[in-house]
Amino acid sequence: MNPVQVRLHLKVECRGTQRRQGHLLDWMMTEDLTKKIVVWAAEIAGYAAQLPSRQVREAYLAERRDELVAGAVAEGVTERDAAILADACVNAARAIMTELLAHRAGVPKGRA
Repeated sequence: MNPVQVRLHLKVECRGTQRRQGHLLDWMMTEDLTKKIVVWAAEIAGYAAQLPSRQVREAYLAERRDELVAGAVAEGVTERDAAILADACVNAARAIMTELLAHRAGVPKGRA
């Protein structure tokens, strides 16, 4: 599967604790959601690590984030909640990408 074509389809489960004024959202992270984020992040990170520069990698991650937000909003998630979820996904991809790049450079695991 080409990482560029990967789409993350998520069903976000939230508990009923939500306030508009205080912007409180109590997420319930399911095991299925966690697995989907990890798989997506690993595939995206693997592709991003092959890109030639930091700027190109960051632009690629930003594009993937925008796609995630748009997809989640299209499925009925609020823009704010979609952004929170997309940030979690991209941050996971960035962390994996950093380790992949460090491994390629010969830096010991966990030191990137």
